[in-house]
Amino acid sequence: MPLIKRIINLRTSKAITLPIEWLRWVKERYGDVQFVEVEIDDELRIRPHRGFTNESGGCRDNAGQN
Repeated sequence: MPLIKRIINLRTSKAITLPIEWLRWVKERYGDVQFVEVEIDDELRIRPHRGFTNESGGCRDNAGQN
């Protein structure tokens, strides 16, 4: 069953919220996850990202993009 989420305006960006139940399930299965992967095609897919982080908390796997 798909979740219907409202798009939130944040100054020059847009956001959605993730259900706390999803985050609890992810933590039980993978441990703490600080980042998510967003795949955009005909569908929008969000899944946990378990990559490494640098000292400032940014994600190293995304070619220097935080």
